[in-house]
Amino acid sequence: KPLPVTAVKAENKDLQRTKDYLGVVKPAREATVATKVSAKVEKLHVDEGDWVKPGELLIELDSEEVKHKLDSLQYRVEEARADLSGNRATVRSLQSSYKYWKSEKRRNQNLLQKEAVSESEAERVADRAAEVRGKLAAAREKTAAIKNRISSLRKQKQEIRAGLKYYSITSQYKGIVSDRLVDPGDMASPSQPLLKVEDRSFLKISLDIPQEDFPEISQGQEVAFSLQGEEKRAELTLLHPSLNTARMKKAEVWLQGTERKGLTSGAYLPVSVIVEELQGTTLIPRSS
Repeated sequence: KPLPVTAVKAENKDLQRTKDYLGVVKPAREATVATKVSAKVEKLHVDEGDWVKPGELLIELDSEEVKHKLDSLQYRVEEARADLSGNRATVRSLQSSYKYWKSEKRRNQNLLQKEAVSESEAERVADRAAEVRGKLAAAREKTAAIKNRISSLRKQKQEIRAGLKYYSITSQYKGIVSDRLVDPGDMASPSQPLLKVEDRSFLKISLDIPQEDFPEISQGQEVAFSLQGEEKRAELTLLHPSLNTARMKKAEVWLQGTERKGLTSGAYLPVSVIVEELQGTTLIPRSS
């Protein structure tokens, strides 16, 4: 019997040799928002899907205890200032008194030489001058101690006031809140994430390159992927120099402008890295 034969026509076309991978769409940056202190969540100003700006307030923590410490320190500073003011008045009074008794001591010593005053009287005046001088020295030391106490209290205030900023959590860049992990009234701690914020100024397709493909894959190669039935081209933007835990190299394709339209963060996407392009090649179907 005659043998049926199917004929095909060879075509002169361009041929691309590719390496195919499954990539995942990721944002340019992703921040897990946490706190450096343990406190109750007082107010939550954003929710999932909200766009935020740099410096925008995201979460307020209960800072009542810290503010109470600041008020207590301020009271102690004012109390120390009052002590300092009173002690300065004492120092001025003792300075005046010491000046008088010092002068009296000198006068009595001159009179003693002329035998115009008794030796016991001269000693009494000298002892009185020494006593006032000792009180003056003690008062001056107390002034220095009060000043040091005020300085220490002010430093404590500065440290606590600097830590107060940790109770107001702000966004570090423009992005979208992708995940909210706490509610008002929850207890926040440094080990607990509160929010996740994604920077979508550009998206990237992340893919893993196995070791056997390393010789043919390099940074800058053209990458093709299909989106809503339309083929799109981009560049292999970054090839990490080290291997990940799966012993593969991570590669990234950064997408900006119209390249990223229709892509959703977290979506999987087949990606072809073009490793070779042959132009004007005679092609026949693979099944021939």
